[in-house]
Amino acid sequence: SVLLGGTGEDVGVAVAVDSTGAAYIGGHTTSTDFPTLPGFQTTNQGNRDGFLAKFTPTGDGLTYSSYLGGSQEDRVLAV
Repeated sequence: SVLLGGTGEDVGVAVAVDSTGAAYIGGHTTSTDFPTLPGFQTTNQGNRDGFLAKFTPTGDGLTYSSYLGGSQEDRVLAV
């Protein structure tokens, strides 16, 4: 298994799996050290930003993770 998160509040809200078995997790975080790989947005822009992460089909690694948000409260509610 793989842990996803930083030192703040990290909440996964939405999960989807593609045809290869890769899992996508969407949610929101207050962490300023949330892992980004390679990351469209690599820093938290506000108090709470949304995030999107993609895991390998085997679930043993993170292939993509990014903050998604601006200066206000932002959340990812569906994937």
